[in-house]
Amino acid sequence: MYLVHHLSSSFQTGPFKDCQQAKEAGHANSGIYMIKPENSNEPVQLWCENSLDPGGWAVIQKRTDGSVNFFRNWDSYKKGFGNVDGEYWLGLENIYMLTNQDNYRLLIELEDWSNKKVYAEYSSFRLEPESEFYRLRLGTYQGNAGDSMIWHNGKQFTTLDRDRDTYTGKGILMLLYIRKSCSMQQIPLVVPPYAYITLSRNNTVRAPE
Repeated sequence: MYLVHHLSSSFQTGPFKDCQQAKEAGHANSGIYMIKPENSNEPVQLWCENSLDPGGWAVIQKRTDGSVNFFRNWDSYKKGFGNVDGEYWLGLENIYMLTNQDNYRLLIELEDWSNKKVYAEYSSFRLEPESEFYRLRLGTYQGNAGDSMIWHNGKQFTTLDRDRDTYTGKGILMLLYIRKSCSMQQIPLVVPPYAYITLSRNNTVRAPE
């Protein structure tokens, strides 16, 4: 069962605290929106995805064709990079601000070369501040992609110039998108044709096919 969101009588233009607030203000189309988390000093552009039930998902990472280099240093991952209408990473600081203003759910979707789709969904998702090297906090898993993130839960973020990982494999976070019930996924550097991660607020549950 999905919750029905009440649409505001006055059509707002933003910026919004997250993609769900944008949807509640009457913006039903997927696209680029100005988002300003409650404790952030300035807004940021991100892709809001409303084609996934129940809508209001914030895409925090997307990779589709390998056109953007994701093998980057700490500063790049902190600030974000890429193109919002293509492949991009929202940035650790932006994700931290976004996920610490409310409760979020993480969803990760992958599609391979034969168009087979799998997903991983987590009941909660947030990052700790930079002083904790954006340590990852995840809730319980459901899905058919396998719970590969179990090894990264509670770990600090690692980049090529700041190794905070006690394991030989690098990269706690590679692809993400969130909704006010949040979802997240990690994929390898060599990616299939389509993969992205979203966040959503935690008052709704989205169950992919």
